[in-house]
Amino acid sequence: MRLRLVTLGALLVIVGIGTVAHAQPDEPALRARIRERVRMATEQKLIAALSLDAGTAAKLTAVIDRFDAQIADLQKANGQLFRELKQFLDRGGNDAATINGLADRMLDNRTRIHHLETDRSHDVRLVLSPQQYGRLMIAYPQITKDLKKEMWKAFAEKRAGRPGAAQQPEPDIE
Repeated sequence: MRLRLVTLGALLVIVGIGTVAHAQPDEPALRARIRERVRMATEQKLIAALSLDAGTAAKLTAVIDRFDAQIADLQKANGQLFRELKQFLDRGGNDAATINGLADRMLDNRTRIHHLETDRSHDVRLVLSPQQYGRLMIAYPQITKDLKKEMWKAFAEKRAGRPGAAQQPEPDIE
């Protein structure tokens, strides 16, 4: 059970950096660039941490990339649903059908993401040896933690030029 939870946790983040979708809701091109850079950095760090040969690295990247677009689309849809729900509630909306409809669509997307991540995990196991997959489970959380720290540091440095930036606390990234 613990291995399954660790596997799920690791694969939830492999390409699905959902917080990036919320980082700049008014700049979709920026979000896409950030998402792509994070995806590439994650793949490269995983390849290095697992000491993969070129052939295995190409297979792993192909598996990850095959699921990326589908997961990213669902995360984007959830970001939009989140904003719609927030706006509705901020305007004082209290219609149960609207709230439940948006919430149900978000939960359905999360379920679809979970299924895609499970399928991705299965396919990654077909590419990696058991030892490599085990090392992936160990290395991946640290890689994503380090990348998140780098992202938040860059965001904080960018905000530093704007009034009020110093008053915004750094988010908990663990």
